[in-house]
Amino acid sequence: QALYLNDVTYPTLTAHARKLPSLHAELFELPQGEIDYWEENRSAGLEARLQLPRALSHWSFALGWAWEQVERLSRVDEDLGGRQALADAAYQGRLNPLTLSLLFDTTFPRDNRFTVGPEAGRRVEGIYRLRSEVTGAELDRQELVGIWGEYLGLSPERHWVLALLARGGTSWGDQTLQSTFQSGGIDTPLPLRGYPARVARGERALTATAEFRRPAWQLHRGLRDLPLVLSKLHAAAFLDTGRTWAGTGEGWRTGIGAELLADTLLGYYLPTTAVLGWAHGFDADGESQLYFTFRGAF
Repeated sequence: QALYLNDVTYPTLTAHARKLPSLHAELFELPQGEIDYWEENRSAGLEARLQLPRALSHWSFALGWAWEQVERLSRVDEDLGGRQALADAAYQGRLNPLTLSLLFDTTFPRDNRFTVGPEAGRRVEGIYRLRSEVTGAELDRQELVGIWGEYLGLSPERHWVLALLARGGTSWGDQTLQSTFQSGGIDTPLPLRGYPARVARGERALTATAEFRRPAWQLHRGLRDLPLVLSKLHAAAFLDTGRTWAGTGEGWRTGIGAELLADTLLGYYLPTTAVLGWAHGFDADGESQLYFTFRGAF
């Protein structure tokens, strides 16, 4: 995936291009057992974000459009047991969304060499998505998504932070087997660490995360002549919980875990966070997971 951000212009312009595989754990429930489903999500889009002036400077408004195509990766014979009906049941086609969003952000500080993310403030965002013939999609659906983040400084001199994040959404219109919202997994739009990726699906969903963060080691040094700078190490302990409605797996699922994170600078210009973590889910479909990934901040 690639991301381009131009904050010199007004409004701020963001362009993206992605080609990523997505796992829907246990999408097909058969008498013989559950079957996972893999799909490929390709998208390219542009967003313009307008920062409101003066007294309203904590507010911003964004308008965006994306071309988004979903195609099956699971093989009929090898992965679906030769069941062509299963392959035909999963949605394939264009999902092109037109997106409107309103963001309120008072978090502070944004970033510096000592912090591991925001240490105070609030970030609230409301998002509306339209997918229809007008936007180039092959279905007709509308979605509302809300994201609320609170950041509480527990020890300002030590930069210890309690981060609280809630995500929720509802939709109406055409439904698909994959559903509008999927929760579960490590790096998904509605993550539930300690559970398989997208194991719970529905037309409404809610997840919440509580995460304690603390710096571990300030490095700020390179590795010989390699184009890699290690900025700092930090640690986190978390609790995730969530559920979906009007779909599969409508019970609450809760997991806990811990992560060790390394902030790095690749090629001297590209900030990246490497994450080594462990998580355990306590409810249906829960499992113990040891994972390594790269992630952006929340």
